[in-house]
Amino acid sequence: MGSEMCIRDSGSAAFDPAALGADGGDGDGDSARAAGADRSAAESAALAAGIGGLTPLHVAAAGDRAECVALLLAHGARALALAGGELSAVHIAAARGALGALDALLGAGAHAPAEGERGVPDEASVALANAPGGASGKRPVHSAAEHGASDALELLARRGADVRAVDARGSSALHWAALGGHVGCVQRLLELDAAVDAPTARGATALHVGSEHGKAHVVRALLAAGASANAAAKSAVAPLHACLLYTSPSPRDGL
Repeated sequence: MGSEMCIRDSGSAAFDPAALGADGGDGDGDSARAAGADRSAAESAALAAGIGGLTPLHVAAAGDRAECVALLLAHGARALALAGGELSAVHIAAARGALGALDALLGAGAHAPAEGERGVPDEASVALANAPGGASGKRPVHSAAEHGASDALELLARRGADVRAVDARGSSALHWAALGGHVGCVQRLLELDAAVDAPTARGATALHVGSEHGKAHVVRALLAAGASANAAAKSAVAPLHACLLYTSPSPRDGL
């Protein structure tokens, strides 16, 4: 059965950061960051073959080559150039959990608050942290949440990213984290004041998305945070209905 709640735009699938080999399966961002730091020449070639319009900055960001990122930026590389019409180097670094590259791209320095400190990031950092991609309207926080890079979410928020921002379909980072089953990102976003019951353009909450895709650990976390179990989308589908209609039963789900 087709998914009524689906937040993914099939038209932009070719430009998904997953093509970069991001591994966010554990939800804490560690494996994504390690994969980024260990990128091989063969993987870089596969990346170049899969997405058009890649610049040296995109490739350096994918491999978490912070020094190279800094050098390229100093020589006029455009941080917001879009590969495949969708992905900036900031999106790529966020999806990969490439914290060194992401920090360099966002211009961390004298005007950026350090971890655990209060402060106001500079305007340039805020603009980069919130810059949407192409027609999908996805922002770096969406890419990070989709691929389980919770540490990247924290860094983006510290640099001024709006964790409640939505893409062209009205999906927030919390929706993308729920779709990927990344409970670590769900919890981090809630700590960063994400709106637990914010609806998409179709009225679906993150709980609808988690229920539809059988992400029991995400559903549990959202309910614990006060998500409404009875929220009805525009199609009048409540989270329980979404779970029953679209999810194949599995004894591993624990529902």
